[in-house]
Amino acid sequence: MLAYRLALLLCLPFAAQATASEKLSPEQAFDLYAQALLESNTQAAEALTRALPADAQWQTDTIRQLPRLLPEMHEQVFNQGEDEVVPAAVIEAVIAQITRTYASSRCRAVPGQAIAEAVPGGQAQVPYTCQVPVWNTESGLLADPAIQQKLQDDEVFAAYLIASELRMAEQQTITGTALLEGSAGTGYFPDGDTIRFLAPVLLSIFPETLADTLLEK
Repeated sequence: MLAYRLALLLCLPFAAQATASEKLSPEQAFDLYAQALLESNTQAAEALTRALPADAQWQTDTIRQLPRLLPEMHEQVFNQGEDEVVPAAVIEAVIAQITRTYASSRCRAVPGQAIAEAVPGGQAQVPYTCQVPVWNTESGLLADPAIQQKLQDDEVFAAYLIASELRMAEQQTITGTALLEGSAGTGYFPDGDTIRFLAPVLLSIFPETLADTLLEK
């Protein structure tokens, strides 16, 4: 299923070492990560690269690839096997719309709300807010059980619906908390699990019926 395969985004491995350069506050580290990943911001990725602490679980090349990570993953999601081919024009349209949706999410740390934790290596909890699309699953098209089932069973139909509905969707503000590694002395940095804290944002491109099915897997 389209939604099930997207869950691989939340399990991507990152590992390596680099040298420290610039120290980031928890809020700065989160904002740069969100801009690089969700907004395809290459300048934010470069700023993260320059700030890598010595024990960061990242490679500089991996960080620089963050702006392309989600579009490339979506291309793989919509091209899975000869029996699940979605027309190229639809793939292009839905990926472009998903990219625009993530880019408009404006995920940012809440200023002054980060909580540093005194644990080995150091960590910080960073509250954040994001703008995500609102899916109306209580009435109309998406409330129809037949449509919900077709969304789960027919990837071409799901792709058409996602592209069209995202273009017209209203936005709502959601909140979350991300966990970053580091300390005031070393600076803070996202690790390989940080993407999981953005799961509500990454899954917001799906109507609730698909997201619920994904979470049940």
